[in-house]
Amino acid sequence: MNIDNMTYGELKAIAAMFAGKSQAPEASPTSTPIPVVIWTDKRGVIFGYCKDTSARPIILENARMCLYWPSSVGGVFGLCDIGPNAESKISAVLPSASFEGVTGVSTVTPEAEKAWLSAKVQGRK
Repeated sequence: MNIDNMTYGELKAIAAMFAGKSQAPEASPTSTPIPVVIWTDKRGVIFGYCKDTSARPIILENARMCLYWPSSVGGVFGLCDIGPNAESKISAVLPSASFEGVTGVSTVTPEAEKAWLSAKVQGRK
């Protein structure tokens, strides 16, 4: 099949089959929260556990915000891959928090989850 030889009607019929459907797989709610990192339109980067990554506002349990990370972490994706390091500045834990303006959600590796959980709270001894 060559798209260049298709009629407008055929193209329109194909488009109708996909109307309203996302290319990305839909996230479905789970009974067990999964570890994720979200980022917001206000440049917030937060780790926590989420039951429904498609919900808005999104609710995270045991949420921690990354206040600063060095270039050696590798940016937001590095926080999802390896997690924060000793030079990173991480907030205290909130038992539950709701976030509006979420622009991205990512699962994290087991290594990153461990780093987030063991990170020292910024400003506390």
